Amino acid sequence: MDCLKFRERDNLEDTLSSYYSNHHFDIEKQLEQRQRAHLKERYDHRANMYDWDYNMHIKELAPYIHPKEYKTWRKCGLAFEWRLTENKIPNRTFSSYIPGYNKKVK
Repeated sequence: MDCLKFRERDNLEDTLSSYYSNHHFDIEKQLEQRQRAHLKERYDHRANMYDWDYNMHIKELAPYIHPKEYKTWRKCGLAFEWRLTENKIPNRTFSSYIPGYNKKVK
């Protein structure tokens, strides 16, 4: 920790303190934000994008994945559903998001 700059220490402290339950955490809002960043102008047509991704990429690589399960996973982010349970507590460790940088090519 002594080798870190103060800015890096502050960023690390913010990340670790966000795992506490007293911080407000809205998983639905964060999932929508990620999908908007990923799909950009195609966000309004995301159901069609999920279908296209499944048919062009997933179907050949993993034919045992059902299209309905794949689309539900892409829509809500929940990969596995357990019988008679509700998933009310999100996993905060998956909540990080770092925007990428565009590499300018000449």
